Amino acid sequence: MRVLRMRSDEQRFRRAALIVAIGALLTGCAAGSYNGDATRSHLVDAGVSQKAADCVVLGMVPRFGEERLGAHTEATSAERKAMRELLASCDATVAAR
Repeated sequence: MRVLRMRSDEQRFRRAALIVAIGALLTGCAAGSYNGDATRSHLVDAGVSQKAADCVVLGMVPRFGEERLGAHTEATSAERKAMRELLASCDATVAAR
């Protein structure tokens, strides 16, 4: 039974990572640069706690830089790995709906 829970948690982390990536991309396209407030709102709207969303947003700029976050290119595998680590360290899971 524990294996199923781990799989569910991994799926939640993946979904949250995807939401962050999409949010960063969409806000970058709309504003021409990274918008942390919009990314935070996307995370909270998706079910991530406000505390975890704040942690993620505050950790993104030092890890990736505003220029990279506002870029209109796909994330590298190293960037996706770093984002998964950030999400895990912030306990950014998507609440069950």
